[in-house]
Amino acid sequence: MRKALLCGAAAITVVGVVTACAPRSTSGSSAGASTISYSWWGGSDRTKLQDGVVAMFEKAHPQTAIKRTTTSGTDTYVTRLAVQVSGGNLPDMFQNQDRFLRQFAGSTRSLDSYIKDGTINVSNVPAEVLAAGKYNGKQLMVGTAFSFRGLFYDKKMFANAGVAAPGLTTTWDQLATKLTKVAGSKLASGTYASANLCGNDSAFYTYLRGRGDQIYSGDALGFGKSAIEAWFTYWKKLQSAKAVPPPDLQQEQQGTTTEDLMIAKKMVGLDVIPANQYTTIKGLNPNISMTSMPRGAKGSGNFLIVSGQSISSKASDPKAAAQFINFFLNDVAAEKAYKADNGIPASNTARKAVAKMLHDPQFALYDQIKSDLKPMPPQPPGNGAVIQALGQSCDAVAFNKSDVGQAADQYLAAAKSALRQ
Repeated sequence: MRKALLCGAAAITVVGVVTACAPRSTSGSSAGASTISYSWWGGSDRTKLQDGVVAMFEKAHPQTAIKRTTTSGTDTYVTRLAVQVSGGNLPDMFQNQDRFLRQFAGSTRSLDSYIKDGTINVSNVPAEVLAAGKYNGKQLMVGTAFSFRGLFYDKKMFANAGVAAPGLTTTWDQLATKLTKVAGSKLASGTYASANLCGNDSAFYTYLRGRGDQIYSGDALGFGKSAIEAWFTYWKKLQSAKAVPPPDLQQEQQGTTTEDLMIAKKMVGLDVIPANQYTTIKGLNPNISMTSMPRGAKGSGNFLIVSGQSISSKASDPKAAAQFINFFLNDVAAEKAYKADNGIPASNTARKAVAKMLHDPQFALYDQIKSDLKPMPPQPPGNGAVIQALGQSCDAVAFNKSDVGQAADQYLAAAKSALRQ
């Protein structure tokens, strides 16, 4: 995704890109014998690209019209879907993701019959991408794109500091050493080696997996107090070394759009962002490069994020929705028009064509690290509140309201409470 990653309450240590979250509707063509509703998340740039794909489908399938609704941020999008499920008015077809697949499983139609009869051709989809759309043995989503988190860094800042840039084998400990050295160099006033990533759930999850910990064990946390204390201590030490911005400055400057990210404004030299944001960030800060996430003692903890399309169990014309999914997945012209906006195309055929067209580094980086990428299991109910609790406890540490041990206890109590609800 190019403009919006997530949307919700902003904590100073949560470093996702957040955009305005008002839903927008666009009308499909009116001539179709069948009209299906479709919802996705993304900013204005994605809406234009997605509208273009829909128009191509409607031209190829004049019997079907698609009524579209968009919401900018994933958090608001998921909340909106939950409200629609409660009200019994879930769209006929909706963008889904492996991370919240489970949340809507009870309202999602199995796609197995459409795969079996060839309506949806998944023969060019990698097994791990297809598997990400399964829950309880049913194919509830067909992945149309996938991404992963990248470590974005300002190569000029590292070079000027005389510090080797992070690379494919850099560990979390080595990264901390590099950032401390960069912070000790003659940085321009108001610039810092890294954003504070304590509350960034993707960074935290990668750190946990690199330690050999699980994120979840069933519906419970898969890690204990020692892991969260180690994470809080990691970022507290970097704060003490002035390698990350003071919390009030990050709260003020780490804004709600791509343009307002501190790394885009050349105020920090490192951030964790979905790899499919590279082209946008590079356009804002030409000094940016990207590499894989840091490694832990047990190896890489980075994970694959699969986005795709699902059909409501109450869809008015599920066959037409399945035909659109197949079109979006396999039509090379459509994938070229979409420009990998939500990640690398899931179809091997489309991926090769789009990679050749875009020359986007996310494709090359994926080829280098794909064996390291682990699937992200569907997250249990309450995960959103668990992430929010992480940001709040990181804030408590950063603002010296709690020491590491107290903040860890606060986080664990809040997370366990959220998972019990």
